[in-house]
Amino acid sequence: MDLPTLKINPSNFYDRFYKKLPPHLYTTIIEVNQGHVDGHINIIKKWIFKNLEGKFWIGKTVNYNTFTTEILAGFEKQEELTFFLLSGIGQIKN
Repeated sequence: MDLPTLKINPSNFYDRFYKKLPPHLYTTIIEVNQGHVDGHINIIKKWIFKNLEGKFWIGKTVNYNTFTTEILAGFEKQEELTFFLLSGIGQIKN
């Protein structure tokens, strides 16, 4: 009987989450239902920790044109932003 293998992301041993949004990150806005913003942030954070390696920031932002709350995600590596968008977890707001 084979034991299940445990996947460990070695980059999770240092702090990958920025406390504030630095200006040098590549960012995208994610539209979500208004009542589920915090839940989506937690799901996205878990996905990022599992699948990406670089530093990132994720949090809420307000769209003052529509008075809605949106999620803003920023990545230190441009290729990680691309992978994030291609995964279907994030989407670009037009």
